[in-house]
Amino acid sequence: MNADKIHGCKCRNCGIELITLNKSSDTYCRFCGAPALMAEDFDDTAAPELILPFEVSKAQAKQILLRHLSQRPLSSAALSQKVKSGFIREVYIPVRVADIQVTTEVTVLENSGNEKSKQIKSESSGANICQSRMFDEYLFRLLGEYDFSRTVAYDDTYASIPFEKPSGFSMDLCFDELEGASIKEALESLGDRKTIRKVITCQLIDKKENSKTVLVPVWILSNLSNGYTDHIFINGQTGRIVGEPPASIKKALAIFGGIAAGCTLIGELIWMVVNGL
Repeated sequence: MNADKIHGCKCRNCGIELITLNKSSDTYCRFCGAPALMAEDFDDTAAPELILPFEVSKAQAKQILLRHLSQRPLSSAALSQKVKSGFIREVYIPVRVADIQVTTEVTVLENSGNEKSKQIKSESSGANICQSRMFDEYLFRLLGEYDFSRTVAYDDTYASIPFEKPSGFSMDLCFDELEGASIKEALESLGDRKTIRKVITCQLIDKKENSKTVLVPVWILSNLSNGYTDHIFINGQTGRIVGEPPASIKKALAIFGGIAAGCTLIGELIWMVVNGL
């Protein structure tokens, strides 16, 4: 893939930067639905190395969304029509995947007065952190696990679907989790509360990282209303869906009115029975 083929657009509304390998761009932002986009070149953007191709087709994504909406009686009929019209967008979001390693050392003072140290080397294969501005780590985890063993090399085959420009998020969170587990293992190997008087030091000796950026597939249904955007996301590999549609005020009022009318009618019937009418 040639770097001079990288182009894209930036949304004036949400600030998302979407990149493609050609100069085509969407009419609407795939994330927030806003129509105001700026065409830009991203000369400083490195080509992604790996990608997880979509395994959920657009037709399958539409069926998943329609079933999701049908189970929510207050959802707007206009939203279902939007799905039927095909207004759902696919996009790749960047995830940093790494094999990481930490070496920690713990020193304790035993009740006997002796100092004892333990050095532990811990490894984690396939640790990952989302590098998207739209998806925080919590939302990304809600989408469910992606199978990174199914990655393939990124090339022009995938040029028709844009990807979000990776943010500069580091693997620090993954390192912190592994470091904590490593220190816990070291402490457990040194003894327990009956034999250890106090912990003298817990320190990180070394850490290593071998990472790559992987693009993962997501289907998006966005609904822009009154300056606020609601999203429903589908994992493009597994079909897992995340997000709740906004409630239709008309449907809510109609249901409430029907319940109120029913209660009134029941009340009148009870009154008539009580009064022998």
